Formats: sequence, structure tokens, C-alpha cells
Amino acid sequence: MRRHISCRDACFGQIFVLVVRIFSRTTRPENKKQKHKMKLQLNQKAYEELKAATEAKIAAGQEDIDKHTIELADTDERNAQAKRDIKDTKNHLLQTKIFESAEREIFHDRAPKDAAVGTEAMSKALVVLSGDNAH
Repeated sequence: MRRHISCRDACFGQIFVLVVRIFSRTTRPENKKQKHKMKLQLNQKAYEELKAATEAKIAAGQEDIDKHTIELADTDERNAQAKRDIKDTKNHLLQTKIFESAEREIFHDRAPKDAAVGTEAMSKALVVLSGDNAH
């Protein structure tokens, strides 16, 4: 059985094929171009976001470096001051030991000798004074 195709059906079919061809020819390349353009735009956007994130990380890293450099300088200064303090303390301690040694020699070590000499001199003086030659 053959199906009878009317003019109307044939015209409709031809028009449909033409519309599909026109649509395919005009929109498909644009669609590809649009997809390509969109892909490029998305890639560009992704690149810009990645670039911004990387620059932010670099800036944060530089801030950390600057912060640690300042902390290191402060620590070095405190360390130098501590070394000067230690040197001053050792010098003061040495001076104190020298002073104490001199003080001990003057007041403690010589005092008994001086007292003994003084006592001996007093004894001699008393002998002389109490003797017959004193009058």
C-alpha cells in the first residue's frame, strides 16, 4: 500500500527540511562560536580568579616575611641588650669581689695583727712605765 502524499504534506516536509537546514547552518556555527567564546570567557575568568588568589597568597606571604623580619630584629636587639647586661653584671661582680677582698684585707686580716702589735706595744709601755726607771 502506497500512501498518498498530498501537496500540502510535501510542501510541509520541504519547508521543514529547509528550516532545519537554515537553522543548522546559521545557528550551529554561531552556537559553536558562542560556546567557544563562552569557554574562553570562563577560562579567562578562571585565570583572573586564580591570578587574584595567587597574588593574595603572595601578598600574605610577604606580610608574614615582613612581620617575622621585624620580630627577628627585635629579638636580635633584645639579645644584644641581654649580652651587654651580662657583661655589665660580670664587671660589677668582679668589682664587688675586688672591693670585698680589699675590705677583708684591710679590716679583717690586718685588724688582728694591728691589735696584737697594739697589745704588745701597750705591754711594753706598761713595763716601762711600771718599772723603776719610770720615776
